[in-house]
Amino acid sequence: MIIENKEIELSGILEMDETYIGGKPRKFNNGSTFESDKTYKNIELDKRIKELKQDGFKFNRQKGNTAKSDISPKRGRGTDKTPVAGIVQRDGNVIAQVMKNTTYTDLKKLVNKYVDNSESVIITDEYKAYNKFSQIIEHIKVDHQQMYSYKGVNTNSIESFWAIVKRGIIGQYHQVSLKYLPNYIAEFVFKYNNRKVDDMFETLVKNSMKPINR
Repeated sequence: MIIENKEIELSGILEMDETYIGGKPRKFNNGSTFESDKTYKNIELDKRIKELKQDGFKFNRQKGNTAKSDISPKRGRGTDKTPVAGIVQRDGNVIAQVMKNTTYTDLKKLVNKYVDNSESVIITDEYKAYNKFSQIIEHIKVDHQQMYSYKGVNTNSIESFWAIVKRGIIGQYHQVSLKYLPNYIAEFVFKYNNRKVDDMFETLVKNSMKPINR
């Protein structure tokens, strides 16, 4: 899938956006789920647990990652989730990449790698990292505080792709690790770009037999 994705070149009307992948924090009264946190106590529940333990019931923590919690969990930018940036061509292909940072420099590299700048116009939201995009490509910004679409100028296509990614993770994989997140993203990109191709599986098998250049 990654081999196929490396050959993508986008042009025409493009949309660019980022999403953030990670578990949704659980909301609690004071943002704590840990027994060691002395600020959180539920006297009635503690009393009931103690009674049941005396009757032989054990409430040991299960193996796995402890869910983070927060009083007011943030969404999108400003979270500690992993950013993924993407660009989609209207009625065409998409590219997406796990990012360490989403600065102008980082996002510009993504555009220069996959986009024919001279034959394209790119639509983004008002995120500050996009402010200098007019220096490298024709650029239109949509202020989502004012509107989401105006005469066909919107980022609906890339946001629809993010919906596919997130629903796929929730519904199919349930949980993904940061280590393998790039592979999951590559799968979603491959499936999206081959959504109209009857021999998607044949393409995948052929690519699996190609030598990998390291």
